[in-house]
Amino acid sequence: MKKRLIYLLLIALMGWSCSSDSNDPPIMNDDDQGGSNDDDQGIELTAIPDEAFEQALIDLGFDDVLDGSIRTASAQNILELVLNEKGIADLTGIQDFTNLENLWVQDNELTAIDVTQNSNLKFLFFDQNQISELDVSNLAVLEKIGAIDNSLTELTVSNNPVLNLLNLTNNALDAIDVSANNELFQFNIVGNPLTCIKVNSNQLADIPDGWEKDPEDEYAIKCQ
Repeated sequence: MKKRLIYLLLIALMGWSCSSDSNDPPIMNDDDQGGSNDDDQGIELTAIPDEAFEQALIDLGFDDVLDGSIRTASAQNILELVLNEKGIADLTGIQDFTNLENLWVQDNELTAIDVTQNSNLKFLFFDQNQISELDVSNLAVLEKIGAIDNSLTELTVSNNPVLNLLNLTNNALDAIDVSANNELFQFNIVGNPLTCIKVNSNQLADIPDGWEKDPEDEYAIKCQ
């Protein structure tokens, strides 16, 4: 009996020694890992520093936690964003929405918008912001630009051959050239400090009914 007790005691001591081995890693479930470990797991993230922008993405079901980022793969799957009147001041991160076709950001607090990486963009509406510069030179399939009540000082649309709507009402443009835009049927340049709109000979011969300008401005093949 005494030998049996000693044997059982030895077995217990051996089991305790194995279970307390400091080299064994702790076991954690996925919840214990926390969302911040996405990077450690190789998941690419796109920074979204503007909280209003990210909250709008959450409200649309494209993101889940207000943590300053969205999964890049999720951003790349989005085709349309309607973000009107969201209090957004910074669209940093939009460059990773590479398949985006339609973007509405009207009535926000934007002073800049970089869509140079959004080469699939067709519709771009940012009325009622304070944007002064816009580069659409990489947007070959762009069809519509709505920029009413902004601060644009220059805009080049010569690389946008399928552009059919361009509304630049109430900006700060002192020149505009639409001579390369043969599909442009809706065009508004009212309320800008320019006197001449450059067009091509076919446009000049038959100004579309959907074009509007200030009475003192003129269409011409050559502008001074």
